[in-house]
Amino acid sequence: MQLNKYSLCAVMLFIINLSGCAYFEKYKTPTNEDIHLDSSLVQNYSQTLEYQEYLKAPFISSYNYGDKNLIYLAAVHTDGSGNTTHHTIEKAFKDFNPKFLIVEGSAFTIISDPDDVTYANNCLKNNFMNCSEDAYAITLAIKANIPFSYGEPSDAAIHSTLKKRLITDDELIAFFALRNIPQWKRANIKPNPELMASWKKKLVEALARASKKFRATTIMSETKFKKIYKAKMGEDFRFIDITDDTINPQIDHEPKWSNKMAHIVDILREQFLVKQIEMRLNKYDKVLVVYGAAHLIKQRPMFKKVFGESADISIH
Repeated sequence: MQLNKYSLCAVMLFIINLSGCAYFEKYKTPTNEDIHLDSSLVQNYSQTLEYQEYLKAPFISSYNYGDKNLIYLAAVHTDGSGNTTHHTIEKAFKDFNPKFLIVEGSAFTIISDPDDVTYANNCLKNNFMNCSEDAYAITLAIKANIPFSYGEPSDAAIHSTLKKRLITDDELIAFFALRNIPQWKRANIKPNPELMASWKKKLVEALARASKKFRATTIMSETKFKKIYKAKMGEDFRFIDITDDTINPQIDHEPKWSNKMAHIVDILREQFLVKQIEMRLNKYDKVLVVYGAAHLIKQRPMFKKVFGESADISIH
């Protein structure tokens, strides 16, 4: 009988020990091992998904894993200075002291590209007139003496991916020129005859840039652009009709040609950005990402799997 009591105690201690191990395995403190992000968890954009976000952009979401800190600034794309996105970027630098910056805008080339430094400094001289928030974030990174990079895939990668989808070069050029227009509207706000003339000139310039970007043998004319637009969108091109909704990547509710194009490009952009974030977090302990709010909203399930819930901050 005495032996049975000892045996029972031994069994109970063994069970308790196993339970303790299971507890600490479940709630163990994260180590400093490499972070791996699964881009397959990134959701497709939809307005419903955006409405589910309880904070109004711009805001900051802070994720922690061991000694790693991802600071994701969900921006509102605005031109000029002194706006809420700029103030939120200032707060991110002041409160979190990031060691690396990733910004939305151009294709990734090299870290702290001198051309990007020149661009940001020129925007600073002009009080960020016609410059989006990437320039402002870069100027603060330069001031803080930290490296930075853009988080966009190369033109060649976009070109190659879309050609595999049997999308023609003309469609690609027309779309990339089209996606500039909402930014011009944000910069100039109210349409008037003078601005319409300015936008028409900008469209010709955007078509030239997009033609060179994707190595077309000839520069697409405005007439050809309008012909492609009407064929794909089913209506005549008018500047006044082009909004952020025209070029957002939603495909869940009667998407237009431009939305479908944006969706295909968006998948490639998200995959590249996720790799950039992963790579920088595995080298730097504090990484600041300044991207449009829709990107964070789509990426939340991916981040939650690795980091858990975020701490969110808004200056509103």
